[in-house]
Amino acid sequence: AGDFDEKAIKDTLDEWVYFLKTGHVYDTFKAKGLLKAKQKLEVAKLSPRKRAAYERDTRHLHSEASWAETQNKKLADAEKRGIERGMEKGIEKGIEKGAKEHAIGVAKKALQKGFSIQDTAEFSGLTEFEILQIQSEL
Repeated sequence: AGDFDEKAIKDTLDEWVYFLKTGHVYDTFKAKGLLKAKQKLEVAKLSPRKRAAYERDTRHLHSEASWAETQNKKLADAEKRGIERGMEKGIEKGIEKGAKEHAIGVAKKALQKGFSIQDTAEFSGLTEFEILQIQSEL
């Protein structure tokens, strides 16, 4: 390691100095950004042909990662829209069911009070056929 005493490496600043003097990074080094600097130095040492291939491959990997991120976002957005639509449909069905139950309750009361099938249908909003079914259940 040249004229740098490896035993003198006590902190992250010493790790950086050691790297700058030797171009070497031990696995035990913890200095922030040191591994990235090592990688950049290794790329800089490549032949022009190998460096161009490395950079092309890196751009391709970045492009794939970007595409995957875009697809994941689209999927998450579609899932969110699906959940929202499902909730809207559920609310609509709940309202319809509640209205139908209310109409059936009105029809039962009207029939119990002796109203005709035609009047009960008019009051409740149900069809005469539905009123006949309710009447048969009473």
